[in-house]
Amino acid sequence: MPGRMPAYFFGHGNPMNALEQNSYTRGWSKIGRETVRPKAILCVSAHWYVPGSAVTISTSPRTIHDFGGFPQPLYEVNYPAPGDREELQASGALHRAIVARALAPPLTSCA
Repeated sequence: MPGRMPAYFFGHGNPMNALEQNSYTRGWSKIGRETVRPKAILCVSAHWYVPGSAVTISTSPRTIHDFGGFPQPLYEVNYPAPGDREELQASGALHRAIVARALAPPLTSCA
């Protein structure tokens, strides 16, 4: 079995980073060059103001532009990230397990 892949936190910062070349985007590129290509990437976003949590299950999710007031070229950026049904099902199962644990009553000591 191959070794574990690293986990990264990528705060996107300014959405203009999708168009610009700067130290921030060069750092992302460096990580991409130095990391073994993964089978799948799980992206977690806290951008929604809704109760609860969900997993997007799509083999071809659309790019969501959840911002306003930027130059038109930014709204034309498209990231066609292909989905994998097997990985999507696994991430859905993981999500259900995490939610179930979060909603479970706290463990108590039997001392």
